[in-house]
Amino acid sequence: MAEERSSTERAAIERNRWHCVPYSPANELRPRDVEAQELNAAITAPQAKPFNVWELEFRYWPVWDVGSEALLAFLPEAVPAITQRPGSLLGGSGASRAPAVNGADLSADDAFELDFRTLYDLARKIEQLANRNKRFPMICPVHFETMASLRLRQEYLSLCSHLPGVWRRLLNFEVVCSPSDVTPIRIQSIARDLQAYGRSLHWRAELGSTSLPDLNYTGVAALGLRLSEDLIDEGETMQAMDSFALKMKQLGVETFLHGVSSKSLATNAFCANFRYISGEAIHPAILEIESLRSFEPLHLVAGPRRR
Repeated sequence: MAEERSSTERAAIERNRWHCVPYSPANELRPRDVEAQELNAAITAPQAKPFNVWELEFRYWPVWDVGSEALLAFLPEAVPAITQRPGSLLGGSGASRAPAVNGADLSADDAFELDFRTLYDLARKIEQLANRNKRFPMICPVHFETMASLRLRQEYLSLCSHLPGVWRRLLNFEVVCSPSDVTPIRIQSIARDLQAYGRSLHWRAELGSTSLPDLNYTGVAALGLRLSEDLIDEGETMQAMDSFALKMKQLGVETFLHGVSSKSLATNAFCANFRYISGEAIHPAILEIESLRSFEPLHLVAGPRRR
């Protein structure tokens, strides 16, 4: 029976032995909520609803590789499951407009649970696609706090270690929500551990930050940004994008930009030589990964006939 379990199920069983929030692969690795419900029933005072990563679903942003003029990777983004019910905003063309979970607002432990859920979701997605003889590169976000804590890092890497080698060649890790003053030696330590389980490592910075991580000799392949969903001034944003891209060009560092919501921002990112770009202006978020898509600079003006 054990031999019939998938790699992700075996990883969750191993995690079940010593983690404080156990999971059951028989129930899609959902937390055992019985004990929590009994505890909550005994507490009369109202309390905030605990963060439950298994109430989340994922949409996927196709990421445009400008150099190859193709959409060669998919970036997952967690959204509350209720938004994916029939008739909700996430259905059909509205998939990209549903509010996403903001990992920056989570505690370190909740951020880790989101990271575990994201990696598990990608592993299951790769597994399902492999069964159909399809392979697509994926970008796997992981919070800085997860990798900065030795306890959380060990547990996260324990799941990574169960991924088959062929799957690891499809994963690009992207460290998110990191402080701007993180030291190169700390980045190097994180990069060394993650690179053993993926094809490359990207690092996400904050737009307009007064300082940026020093990536020299760290092994990080690209430094990039994610634009806010509620941009107030596109002009100021473009200036900050240009300044960031120029500095990275001088340092010889590849750049990426997520959350590009308009064609003017996408055109500006293209002209500023960002290597990887994603967002509504490039391609709407999708719920199911089915095929690779092409993209050319002309699409920024006319839009592709079929994507």
